[in-house]
Amino acid sequence: MRGSSRPLQQKIIAKKRKKLIVTFSVLVFSISILLPIFYFASRAEWMSIDTIRVENQKGRISESAIKEAVQNELTHEGFELFSSQNTFVLNTGELEEKLITLFPLIKTISISRSGLTGLTVEITEKTARLNYCDKTTACFDVDEEGFIFAPQASSSAKLLTITGIYEKAPLGDFVLKTDEVKSLLFFIQQIEKIGFKTTIINLDTDNMSLTLEDGGKIHLRRTQDLAKALSLLEALTKDTNLNITESQFLKNLDYIDMRYGNKIAYKLKK
Repeated sequence: MRGSSRPLQQKIIAKKRKKLIVTFSVLVFSISILLPIFYFASRAEWMSIDTIRVENQKGRISESAIKEAVQNELTHEGFELFSSQNTFVLNTGELEEKLITLFPLIKTISISRSGLTGLTVEITEKTARLNYCDKTTACFDVDEEGFIFAPQASSSAKLLTITGIYEKAPLGDFVLKTDEVKSLLFFIQQIEKIGFKTTIINLDTDNMSLTLEDGGKIHLRRTQDLAKALSLLEALTKDTNLNITESQFLKNLDYIDMRYGNKIAYKLKK
């Protein structure tokens, strides 16, 4: 019985092998036919992006730079089965992320298809909330979150300026943590309401010094509770023992020092 079953098993194995070879051959043949069809079909003019329109309100980023960047992303070197220019293959979300990385000035971006062969790129640019000048005196625009996004524009030259910290500004990075920037800007807004208009904030590792419009300075610790600092400044401006008006005090102020606990010390110019 054992001897007679072996030829039968061999026939079954041979039959399966033959079936597998035929299936594989058909698959290879099908792929060899379909690949060229997919390759050339994906490059048909009627579904290939050939028009790029850019809408940018401010225009610090040139239209030509955006178009060139998009075109570079749509034109890849090397073999591609499906053309990157094919409107059905294009991933607009990925393209938006790449453009944001390439152009730090971009605040928001939306890419939409215009028919089957066109793209519309809508951009809004970041607005400078303050400036940052590094130790080489090069100055840059900074947004409300502390992001250094571009060399300083002439339109932002009179904004509040932060100095110190970096030897060279890390363009495309944050000058400070976002929470610290927002807290600091709020503090600056509040003390301006009581007369202390700040023009420059100089930072070092532990301390910061605010230069006021009239030339005086306010010294604080970087880790200081700014709400308490605000209360101390409000109390100082209302101090009846000053014997001078608030405007006289501000014009004659040399410095206010609040780096030591809840105490406040000040000195007037001679």
